[in-house]
Amino acid sequence: MEYLFYLEGFAPEITPGHPDYAFSKELVSTWASFARDGKPQAFSNGEVWNPNVPGELHTWMQLNEQPANKVVDDEYLRTVEFWNSLKLPGLNEP
Repeated sequence: MEYLFYLEGFAPEITPGHPDYAFSKELVSTWASFARDGKPQAFSNGEVWNPNVPGELHTWMQLNEQPANKVVDDEYLRTVEFWNSLKLPGLNEP
């Protein structure tokens, strides 16, 4: 959270000159473009944060100095399938 918001008393403020300033600025720009346009802009390394599409390979975005799409591993998918199989009220609803 400290990369997106200044949380007084929780983490130091990330200002110009801070080692994480460039990453924080890029992350804020990405979230702002998503809020504005409904689609996050590409990161400076060209990586694009794409939505997951049902029936296609699921990915997650590694957020660090070199953002990258990573494939969701089988263990995670099995966990999701397990919880979805329980048909708990409110869990499977959009």
